[in-house]
Amino acid sequence: MQDVRSTSVHGIFDGARYTVDLKEKICSCRSWDLTGVPCNHEMSAISAQVLDPDDFILKCYHVDTFCKVYAPAIMPLDGLEMWKKIGYIPPVIPNFERKKGRPARTRILETNEVQKDKKPATAIHRLPRQRGKMICKFCHQVGQNTKCCKWKKLTKEFPIDDVFEQATEIEHITTHVNKMR
Repeated sequence: MQDVRSTSVHGIFDGARYTVDLKEKICSCRSWDLTGVPCNHEMSAISAQVLDPDDFILKCYHVDTFCKVYAPAIMPLDGLEMWKKIGYIPPVIPNFERKKGRPARTRILETNEVQKDKKPATAIHRLPRQRGKMICKFCHQVGQNTKCCKWKKLTKEFPIDDVFEQATEIEHITTHVNKMR
């Protein structure tokens, strides 16, 4: 490797300023660190100091290294049928089926998570909605609706035709309902 005169070179390339250190083989664009091959900035610094670019490429990219690595013969592998059998259960491919219905737009947050641009979710935000008390439209009792009304079921069993019989039937139905409770 030739002697590097200056440790770092500053230059402007495509309107941006880059710093190249030829002794440490570092450029501020980090391309040299990632690939091991000098980028445009490094090449311009190398040519400005009239140095050989091959001295700045990693040894793994040289032809001599390639020949040394692949000099011994690479033996082929045995076929799949000749592999040694082991007693493990073969892995199963996971089932990734799409769920039915419309996909959820956002996931449900935990109580301590914060949604973007919002306050953290608390237990108050996660309470179910408060509903009013149910009142039956048929018998006007609180806590039931007409679908499960006992009075409505009994009137279907005992239809009332006359107004006179209506009073006796209501007494009969009330005693029957009281027995059911």
